[in-house]
Amino acid sequence: MAKHDKTIEYVGDSRVPAKRTPNIAPSYAEFPGKSEAFWPDFLLKEWMVAAVVLIAFLILTVSHPAPLEDKADPNNASYIPLPDWYFLFLYQLLKYPWQSGNWVVFGVVVIPGIAFSALLLAPWLDTSPERKPSKRPVATGLMLLALVSIFYLTWAAVDEHNRLHPEPAPGAGGVAAKPPADFKSDPIWTKQASCQGCHGANMEGGQGPALWNVGSRLDEKQIRDVITHGRGGMPPGMFQGSSEELDQLVKYLAGLKGDGQGAAPAPNGGTVAPAEPKAGGGESAAAPTGGTAEEGKTIANQCMACHGQDLNGGAGAPTLHGVVDKLKPEGVAEVLKNGRGGMPPIGASWSDQQMSSMIEYLKTLK
Repeated sequence: MAKHDKTIEYVGDSRVPAKRTPNIAPSYAEFPGKSEAFWPDFLLKEWMVAAVVLIAFLILTVSHPAPLEDKADPNNASYIPLPDWYFLFLYQLLKYPWQSGNWVVFGVVVIPGIAFSALLLAPWLDTSPERKPSKRPVATGLMLLALVSIFYLTWAAVDEHNRLHPEPAPGAGGVAAKPPADFKSDPIWTKQASCQGCHGANMEGGQGPALWNVGSRLDEKQIRDVITHGRGGMPPGMFQGSSEELDQLVKYLAGLKGDGQGAAPAPNGGTVAPAEPKAGGGESAAAPTGGTAEEGKTIANQCMACHGQDLNGGAGAPTLHGVVDKLKPEGVAEVLKNGRGGMPPIGASWSDQQMSSMIEYLKTLK
């Protein structure tokens, strides 16, 4: 066998020195009281503080569980959602004209992006060795401005929500609060079929909140504003009637203080007597005839708040297209008169002409 000369070439030095240099932090004598070794002095302090904060936070979450709201109810169109507290300042910020509408991207992306980018780059933007806030006016001023803005916007969001959507007192209103057994709504209310669709034939509530004691929560000006401009899940323009009827309805609602009497001052200074209950409530309804689809289309405006603008479903309510073929005219009349599921008896006070017109219009929806 032939012999070949072999050579060894070293491509690196893998030798371990016998004498090692101990891991000793460099001297910071030049910066007394201003600098310290990152490891282990500074990092150990950070870990200790983080551990104390984490344990305290865990104890707080165990001893005081987070408050939860009621279960989601698709039939409750009066619910007004509110973001969690740590997003409230951004929620309030987007209400201002220069942060919403055509400027919404500026409010959603640009402003928060600048703020969080500045916070992330703060160690590189401010390299001053000073630690006293008084000797770092720019950084201290910006941080104080950010904190004050966050606190103010958070408070403003909560305050505005509480003012516009006050919580009803126990037994004094809301969807769950029922009117007294002797409460009877006024004729001015029974004329408002569009209102009864959500608030109930006797103002007991349904898709919308109960109104039998709305005067204890809102004054005349606020009630008129809600009827005219809407609020929450209630769209504007639902009132069907003259300006005189609107005045009478507003005065009637403002006079409902929750006493169960159902009487309020009338526009002429007198009193409005309670309405007598209509017979036939809860009974099986027959399908009347003689109505027109044109009149029914006008009546159907009150259904749009729940079933959508084209009555094709919405807000947890099903589509009304093909409903007559599915339930037959008698079944539709019974549902309108007596209600079903989350739907209130919207047609309990309708005349036979109105009921027939509504059914005739629903027949056109295929």
